Amino acid sequence: MATYVNDLRLTELATGEGSGTWGTTTNTNLELIGEALGYGTEGITTNADTHASTVADGSTDPGRAMYIKYTGTLDSACTITLGPNTTSRVHIIENGTSGSQNIIISQGSGANVTIPAGDVKVVYLDGAGSGAAVVDAFASLNVVDLKVEDDLTVTDDATIGGTLGVTGVLTANAGIDIDNFNIDGTTIALSSGDLTIDVAGDINIDADGGDILLKDGGTSFGQFSISSGDLYIQQPTSDKDIVFRGLDDASYISALTLDMSAAGRATFNSSVLTTGVYGASDGNSGIQFDGSDVVTLHTGGNLAQQIDANGHITMPLQPAFLVNAAAMSNIAIDGARTVTFSSEVFDQNADFNTGTYTFTAPVTGKYYLTANIRANAIPTNATYFTVYIVTSNRNVLGRIFDPDGYDSSPVYDWYSAGSIVDMDASDTAYVAVFQYEGTAQTDITVDSIFSGYLAC
Repeated sequence: MATYVNDLRLTELATGEGSGTWGTTTNTNLELIGEALGYGTEGITTNADTHASTVADGSTDPGRAMYIKYTGTLDSACTITLGPNTTSRVHIIENGTSGSQNIIISQGSGANVTIPAGDVKVVYLDGAGSGAAVVDAFASLNVVDLKVEDDLTVTDDATIGGTLGVTGVLTANAGIDIDNFNIDGTTIALSSGDLTIDVAGDINIDADGGDILLKDGGTSFGQFSISSGDLYIQQPTSDKDIVFRGLDDASYISALTLDMSAAGRATFNSSVLTTGVYGASDGNSGIQFDGSDVVTLHTGGNLAQQIDANGHITMPLQPAFLVNAAAMSNIAIDGARTVTFSSEVFDQNADFNTGTYTFTAPVTGKYYLTANIRANAIPTNATYFTVYIVTSNRNVLGRIFDPDGYDSSPVYDWYSAGSIVDMDASDTAYVAVFQYEGTAQTDITVDSIFSGYLAC
């Protein structure tokens, strides 16, 4: 009686069997052997979780092929059981299903092999019956020489004792662990995303050419160079700035800008704290310039102070004024009179008001104020005559004059008042005169002047 106990499920004739059909049986077996060495395709029911692939006894069957491609559409992993579980054979199995699902190759309760979608694996079946196992034949592959004509994908560990030569692209999704890395070419390219270099120690960049270039899309925007041992930080693009930025309260600020279109002019976002700025390297504190250089200080875009090479200091914004009376005015008897200084000789900081005849201090400080008053027609019978400067904080008395010592009227004389006074910002100052008693009014002439400046 014929049996099918061999691994290829070929017909095995019993003694005396096959009379007249022996040749046909033999030819069929030879065809099935050829099938076993060939390629077969087997479809899986759509979205099936399990599939049985049992080799037919003595007849053609794609499950007999050495190379089996499983097709179909899956929505989950499918377990494929190869039978009979007593046959021992080798298969090359391709997961040609759609849906990006794994297929799991099984023969019994023993080990299985999982094949991801699109992958091919070589497996062998041990044929151990109900406890049969499927083994990945290349789970531990020892190859003397390996030549890969196209892509090579390594999803687990790979140990190479010699030299790995790759003429195409080497892709390692899980990373590469190496002791030393030598590059024969000139480019490390990253098609997308960021490149992170994370080391436990320091990062050393040794450029024997002396230049380290920073580029964006092939265009240089920064360069580090060495010249005679000096470090150069360079902006290679014409008229583009070098900007130092940082986070201030979670917002980026430009702390320092070096303007290359203005010969490297430095602009700080805020004040500069330093122990000294030097024009020469002699170690003296302060601001120092040699030769014929001029030191200038600007505020609000205006020249505030200038020191020339001879040490002369000019302060164009410093409060200073000189005014005189525009016309003769009379002093009421027994009353104070503000002298009408309505004509400016100069008013450097526009602090004198010719309408109110007052000076207003722009800042708190010490001011030197002086007044020179020419008085005409002072009656000798006046008890006294006074000149004084009135400020918001105090009055500065210039002179108390008793004209009755003169032999005849009227009397003509000069009177002065002057002092350093303390004034707060917005304080005012003006000149006043007072005549007590007398039979005629005293006149203040246009020769009278009032002046002042910020002393300290």
